Amino acid sequence: MNERTELDQIVDVNGNIHYLGSKIGEGGQGAVYRTKDPSLAIKLVTDSEGNPITDRSSRKKYIAQLERMRILPLPDMHLAKPVVLLAEPYVGYVMRLLSDMTSVQKSFIAPPQTNLSEFYL
Repeated sequence: MNERTELDQIVDVNGNIHYLGSKIGEGGQGAVYRTKDPSLAIKLVTDSEGNPITDRSSRKKYIAQLERMRILPLPDMHLAKPVVLLAEPYVGYVMRLLSDMTSVQKSFIAPPQTNLSEFYL
């Protein structure tokens, strides 16, 4: 699943289909992919080997973290917050892709494996 093609698709919880393109970046929590819509990207939560998290217990834990992060009031920070979560079996979210956004590289700041919302605060 590390190598994707434009034919790969992921559905969000609202039933929208997103066609994945090239990988934009990869870090501690997962990978970010371009979509056919140039204003959207997909953040896909992956394990340490780069495979998507799909088991129910892990999925439940990550979704709770993403839901908390989604409601954080961060108006002055140019972070790609979740717009809508991905549907099963994947964990991740759809985000807006803005031209002035840059990737926070793992070498710059390493987020923890837990309490992501507290980390972003």
